[in-house]
Amino acid sequence: MKTRLLPLVYVIWALSAALSPAQAQEVGQYDVVVGGLRAGTLAYEADVSGNTYSLRGSARASGLVGIFVDSVVDVASRGYIDGHTLRPSGYAERTNNKGEVVRRDFRYRNGIPQITRTPPRDKPQKHAVAPQQQAGTLDPMSAAFAILRDKPTVEACQLDISMFDGAKRSRLQYTSREDDGDDIVCSGQYLRIAGFSPKEMAERASWPVTARYQQMPNGDARLAELRFSTSFGAARIRRR
Repeated sequence: MKTRLLPLVYVIWALSAALSPAQAQEVGQYDVVVGGLRAGTLAYEADVSGNTYSLRGSARASGLVGIFVDSVVDVASRGYIDGHTLRPSGYAERTNNKGEVVRRDFRYRNGIPQITRTPPRDKPQKHAVAPQQQAGTLDPMSAAFAILRDKPTVEACQLDISMFDGAKRSRLQYTSREDDGDDIVCSGQYLRIAGFSPKEMAERASWPVTARYQQMPNGDARLAELRFSTSFGAARIRRR
């Protein structure tokens, strides 16, 4: 597992659905299991006030993976809610990999991310797409909140968003819904769009995704588990 984690795990964490203006503070913790092994933990905290939102999240490797990958990633995001759409205004990321700290900041102007990295890269990332072409995309944390957050049951499977992590653009969409007792099962796909190498695109450009939401007494749906495939085997993100 790389420092930035698996692509979809990064998206989930560190994937638009409607937000309730009256929503109170929300927190969540998840275990990440890859190939049957516990790979890490994800946690987030969200504050929604009126039409603005503020998010904080973290990802840490653990279990067997933690022996080989000593990395901690902390992020924060903020923005506003435009109807049923999240509009990020800022995103900050701090990665500590064995004492090597990298900071990245996204600032949005007219929906277009402007990115700074400290320390700067020695050379541009190969195949990376230009931020100027990514208007309307979500930062990783805003994207993660769209899928992790509690939401009205009727909106549980209404998800189709594009994400940009500073180099790669991808898309997550739910395409079908099935009611399973008190649970709601959403099926869809994760798509590589741009910024990937020709080899990566030829190898595979899409993966199936299945999300299971539990219906809560207050009428909301809460994500219990997300399943998807990776190059390392089947992966699951399970709420604690």
